Amino acid sequence: MFGAFRPSFVAQSGLLWKNPFRMSATRKANVRKRLKDVDQVISTVAQSGVECKALTEALALPKESEMLPREKYT
Repeated sequence: MFGAFRPSFVAQSGLLWKNPFRMSATRKANVRKRLKDVDQVISTVAQSGVECKALTEALALPKESEMLPREKYT
């Protein structure tokens, strides 16, 4: 694209995502909630009796309560 909406290069400090060194308590809580919601969906689908490869792979992953903090937030 050209003109006013031309993307800039990262080397010129454009389109640069600035992530803080530490995650805030709110962000951590949102991550935990999202992981718990995913665990709930996986368990609901498993209880419904559906069998598929994606579900088998999802059941092999650790739940939010079993994960270390390093695994949750990185």
